[in-house]
Amino acid sequence: MLALAHIASLVGSRWRASRRDALARVVVMSVLGDNPPAFLTDAGLTRCIDRLLEAPGPVSIDELRRGTGMSASTVRRRFRATTGCSPDELRRWFRSLTVRAELAADDADPSTVAARAGFSTTSSMRRSLRRVRAPRVRVPSVL
Repeated sequence: MLALAHIASLVGSRWRASRRDALARVVVMSVLGDNPPAFLTDAGLTRCIDRLLEAPGPVSIDELRRGTGMSASTVRRRFRATTGCSPDELRRWFRSLTVRAELAADDADPSTVAARAGFSTTSSMRRSLRRVRAPRVRVPSVL
């Protein structure tokens, strides 16, 4: 996330969105290759995150931990330690990315976006988006 913010400050509006996105992907993949976040190196937690993000709705802790050998409290603790949020908070944030991307489109109709995302009204969608917080990014210390 910090790399993306830095790219945005460097390129500003000089580059078209598709080129900025391509550059951002290169930088992010380089950063992930050199210093992957803990949840990408923790196979048990990665399986939990995959289940969480692939599910159409809320997922119970018991469903998340199935097949990992972790207790419910361990899943909660590892989620909090690596992402800075609970599994449900991470799911809501991930769901908000699609909604925000659709709203950013020039021809986006907020009521259509809200209906497509499963919100009853545009005001409930906006309230939900205001409450969502991105996962915490841990910046490694440099010696």
